[in-house]
Amino acid sequence: MVGTTAFADIDYAFVVTSDPQFPWTAKTDDGIYQSDSDLRAESAALILNQYDSINDYSTSIGNKVIHTYVNGDVTAYGQGSQWSRMDQLFSRLKMPYSYGLGNHDIENNFEDTFLNQAWRITFNRMHTYRPHNWISKDTWKEDYFFESKHVGSLNYSQKIGDFRMITANNYPTMHLSCSDGTGPTYWLTPGMDYIERQLEEARSANQPAILYIHKPNDWKLGSDPQGRFKAMVEKYYDNGTLRAVFAGHYHKTIGKVSYPQYFGKVPVYSSGSASQKTYLTAEVDHSKNEMKIYRVIGNVWEKKQLIDTIAINSKGLTAVNDDRDYQQQKELANRVGNSYHIINSLNNSRALDDSASSDDVIYFNEHRNTNQQWRFVFYEANNSFVIHNRANNFSMYESDSKWNGFSIVRTGALNASDKRAQWRVVSAGNAYGTIPLYKFRNVRSGKLLTLNSYSGKLTDAAIGATLLTAPDFGVTVLQQFMLD
Repeated sequence: MVGTTAFADIDYAFVVTSDPQFPWTAKTDDGIYQSDSDLRAESAALILNQYDSINDYSTSIGNKVIHTYVNGDVTAYGQGSQWSRMDQLFSRLKMPYSYGLGNHDIENNFEDTFLNQAWRITFNRMHTYRPHNWISKDTWKEDYFFESKHVGSLNYSQKIGDFRMITANNYPTMHLSCSDGTGPTYWLTPGMDYIERQLEEARSANQPAILYIHKPNDWKLGSDPQGRFKAMVEKYYDNGTLRAVFAGHYHKTIGKVSYPQYFGKVPVYSSGSASQKTYLTAEVDHSKNEMKIYRVIGNVWEKKQLIDTIAINSKGLTAVNDDRDYQQQKELANRVGNSYHIINSLNNSRALDDSASSDDVIYFNEHRNTNQQWRFVFYEANNSFVIHNRANNFSMYESDSKWNGFSIVRTGALNASDKRAQWRVVSAGNAYGTIPLYKFRNVRSGKLLTLNSYSGKLTDAAIGATLLTAPDFGVTVLQQFMLD
């Protein structure tokens, strides 16, 4: 296929766009007048053309685009009618999407409409916004006897594929407040503290992070005289957590850019605009521990151009053939019994279950039926275990089906020599001081058996959750199991 990576090499992809800025066109970029009706019609057509291109691109790689992000300037002026029209246009996308705010949404329109209405509409919308797969938001309310305050930077984080994606909106030093004297007071606060907390949480979880900021420079509101932000992002880039920054704002700029005054050595990628028919796409290949970033010009995804390749996790792939693994397999093989319950350490009353309604392995209340009993058979030729369910003798394996870019774990009649069904069971410390914990590492991919949290949080899962394989997130209960 012209201009695309081989289908099988992509575990998942995500798209980064910016500046749909309804209503806005290439003529507006160049200062050329259009009537209001022509402007609105052409702007909508440009946005839909871009979203159709993204949908077609996703179809071409097996619907593996798991998320589209809109990096600010969703609207031209933040007016309610413009937000309503963008909601209609967003519905054209065939995958989950999220957005941040830009200067046209939350800065340029301050004190530019009666009672600051457009600014307040945008602030309130973002204050109540619930992004796709969100982890946390930097928003809160303060209620007093005579006053109610809606407060926060409006920043948020979300779990998309391997990444913790952090939205910093327009820029992280920005702060403003307003009140019409009768309704709530709105306080937009600086976002650096929140961004730092999210980066530290990602580091602790061994989770790569991506930062979205609309304006890559020209931060007019607020100040950072000591260069705290630059030092912070460089620190988390150097320790392997922050992998990239994506920016918008400059409609005619598409590709890798440099703003060392703000970001130092951290790579920054500019995603163009709907008016200029440009966007970025990132394709993830777990087998190579890499993410390839492409630019699309003219909305022609077939001719996308590679602009950079970066490591998903700077610490590299999880090893699957080291000496310690081999010794642990031999020791475990010498003491395994007839069958075990595999219990996730999040809750010792729930176990892995071969679902009665599908081939999925799920997380369910522990019982004594055979579909929760797993027989470990040592496969010496590859120093690993094939794990059979006693209800049907099917093997637990890493399937090619995906959830949010991660392989779903299922059971099936696979040959013992199939690496999808081979697992290395390695020590992960102890629970309650004495009970051994294990991580299950798939031989084919090197990824770990992981309880699907759905919420993106590393300490949360519900009954009926599926099992996935994922990179090693470090010390997280979602990847630690007991044998009972």
